This record gives sequence, C-alpha cells and structure tokens, in this order.
Amino acid sequence: MRDIVNVNLFVATCKKVSTDVKRKYNFSVYPITSNKLHFAKLNDLVWLSPLSSAFPWLGLFDEVLNMLRARKVLCDVEAIHALLEAEEDLVKFRVLWVSAVTLVRAVGHVLYKIDGKRSNSLKRSIRNFFGECRKSPEANKIYFEFIKKERDLILKEYEFRYSSTPELLAEHVGKMESYRPDDCIFCPIVDGLYVNEDCRDVLEMAILWWHSKLDAIEINASQSGDQTEIN
Repeated sequence: MRDIVNVNLFVATCKKVSTDVKRKYNFSVYPITSNKLHFAKLNDLVWLSPLSSAFPWLGLFDEVLNMLRARKVLCDVEAIHALLEAEEDLVKFRVLWVSAVTLVRAVGHVLYKIDGKRSNSLKRSIRNFFGECRKSPEANKIYFEFIKKERDLILKEYEFRYSSTPELLAEHVGKMESYRPDDCIFCPIVDGLYVNEDCRDVLEMAILWWHSKLDAIEINASQSGDQTEIN
C-alpha cells in the first residue's frame, strides 16, 4: 500500500464522496484507521495521504468520518460479491458465500447496536426502520426470505440453498450439456421465494436493499432536528 501525494488526484477523489455521486460510481468509502482512508471500488484499493491542517477546506470528509458503521460492513459485502462473481472453485465459492451471508445480516446488527447509540435522531430513525420492517414483511421480503433466513440456515445448520450441480444447470438453460460442478457458472437458489435465481443475483438485491434503507435512515435522522449525541 502506498500514499498518494498527487494533490490533483487527492482532490478529484474527494469530490466523489457525496452520496449521489458515490452511488453513481458504486463507491464505498470508509475509514480503516485513525490516519488513513480506504476507498474501495470493486477490486480497486486506493490509499490517500492522511488529512492534515494543510487541507482545512476539505469539508467533504465530514460525511465520510461520520458515516454509519453499518455501511462499512455493507462495503465488505460488496467486495465479497465481486469475488463471488469471478470465483470458479467450489470450495472457495462456498467459503465466500458464508462470509457474504453472515455479513449481509450483520449490517442490521451493527446498525441497531452501534449506529443506534450515536445520537438520539439516529436511534429513533433506526428503531422506526426495524419497526416498519416487522409491520410490513411483504414489502421487505428480501430481508426475511434471504438476509435473515439464509444466515440462520448457514450459521445454525450449515445448510446451503444454492446449487452448482450439472443437472440443475442443464434444467435451467434447457440444454443437456455437460457442466463441471465446480465451475460456478450458474448457482441457483434451490427453494424458497428466490428459487432458480442465481444466488449472487439475490445477494446483489440484498445489497441494493440495504443501500436504500440506510439512505432513508440517514435522511430521516437528519430531518429530525435532534442531533444530540448519546453518551
């Protein structure tokens, strides 16, 4: 890893921090240590020089430093999703899948237990979000039928609902061609609401769902007017 000292590149990268631009370019931005920032875009890792008093006008970083910790978890889920898209080894795919499913559920845990303690406005917004989820399971199927259920099946029973067997692949594409089981070209969910959907596509749906919910939580918290921190 190296520091980037080119000021033009530093400033240009900073301009991508705003929520709208960050979403457009699929950027995930979060602090890793107290003196470095980690920018992740798919497999690209860019290290920037630490902020200093020499750049007091870089107010854009306030958004980064105050972002929800749940977004850090979601960033890692996105990184794992990118690895899953390229992975062809069955064992490595399974291990990555366990990590992805565990972390996509952990987004909610971190949101409630950590981010919910940061301020009164966030606490109310997050509690309202989970309350609405429980009241409207039909509108949040991805959470109950995949994010929660998939995590429970794997961590409590080590049961996997996707398959990469030649028979399922041939049935899905309508051809009796020969596929190696470890190719992971197509790995469909074998039962439940998302049956026959590639598991990576369902994971991407979960990532997008979390992004939209975290956005809504932050907006609601900012509009509440009570930004008092919880000690």
